[in-house]
Amino acid sequence: MHADEEILDTLSACFLHNGPGRVESLDNTFAHRIQLCRAWGLDALEPFHVLDVGCGQAESTAVLAYFAGEDGHATGLDPAEPSYGAPFTVQQSQDYLRQSSPLGPRITFARRSLPEFLATANARSTVFDMAVFCHSLWYFTGSDAVHDHFVALAGAGIPRVCLAEYSTASADDDPAQRPHQLAARAQMRLHAAREQHLSEAKPSTLNVRGALEVEELLRVAESAGWSVTRRGIVSPPAGMRDGYWEAGVVTSPRFREGIISQGLPKEQEDSVLEFIPQIGQAIEHLKSIGEPVATMDVAWAVLERQPA
Repeated sequence: MHADEEILDTLSACFLHNGPGRVESLDNTFAHRIQLCRAWGLDALEPFHVLDVGCGQAESTAVLAYFAGEDGHATGLDPAEPSYGAPFTVQQSQDYLRQSSPLGPRITFARRSLPEFLATANARSTVFDMAVFCHSLWYFTGSDAVHDHFVALAGAGIPRVCLAEYSTASADDDPAQRPHQLAARAQMRLHAAREQHLSEAKPSTLNVRGALEVEELLRVAESAGWSVTRRGIVSPPAGMRDGYWEAGVVTSPRFREGIISQGLPKEQEDSVLEFIPQIGQAIEHLKSIGEPVATMDVAWAVLERQPA
């Protein structure tokens, strides 16, 4: 059996899913996180202790725990409500992973923000080799929140940060990635409009909020005392359908109705709505040439604390 097949077998056994055996969508999610761990160089660092910031349903936490080895440990952080997520909630996924999987003993979860967690006695008594942001930075409210997290990590003495986020620039030359790019930018635009005009509104539940482009993310990290030591781009597995799903979210009637119900100024409302026909046209073009919607390429980087 190919080595990656063995890894996927192990990871599949750690997660709730409908039906027996492995699930293709999960396999592709895990395969992408495996390629990121290798790009970051984590496959050569066992054992290690890692902080997975914004872990959600913990797909990345499980992969990190696998590469951390039997003597390593992965701590997943996420302040999300236990009921968040589908078809299984954050609580269900995390509980199953901890209690019913072979990787469970290597994993801890904390329902806290990063600053809250770093203030706990448990965090202060643990030596973390690194922190990871695996597709979690786009959930942040903006550059100030990103900056504060990098400052907190530096203050806690964590020596290394590994990050991965979608590269919207990569879609400029690839029509297959264009629907995902447009869907992400529509959500970015909506978040910015809400922040400007609806500061008292309920927090967004979208996957893309105050998302920063990759170059801006790295500039913010550098301003907080970090230096990029390595970086690159990976293409997710062809079967990873995040781009298709995000395009579907933004072109759905529910998204349009949600925008209109916000009560934004007309100009701001229109600036979000204009993305919907653009995505539809991009999808129709792909259908005409027999190509599926692709997920955007992913930029990754390894950062280390700058000398004092």
